[in-house]
Amino acid sequence: MTHYCAVGNQPRLKLDRTHSRADHLIFVFDGGTNLDPKKDVHIHGLAITFHDKDHVTGAWEAYEGGKSKGGHELNMTRQ
Repeated sequence: MTHYCAVGNQPRLKLDRTHSRADHLIFVFDGGTNLDPKKDVHIHGLAITFHDKDHVTGAWEAYEGGKSKGGHELNMTRQ
């Protein structure tokens, strides 16, 4: 997948088939456009968890200077 970021870069993430399950998908950094992963801020990973048919969480991990800068979690509920 490609994350089209508001900061102007496009990190690519690929599914980690070894560590993913049907209800928990893990995506890992796989390069990108318009960024230097050793220094620039960018999305470096994503975990999507399907809790049940109405609840999904997306946990994004950001990197800066080649290290984790923390993340953002989005909890989504079907309306």
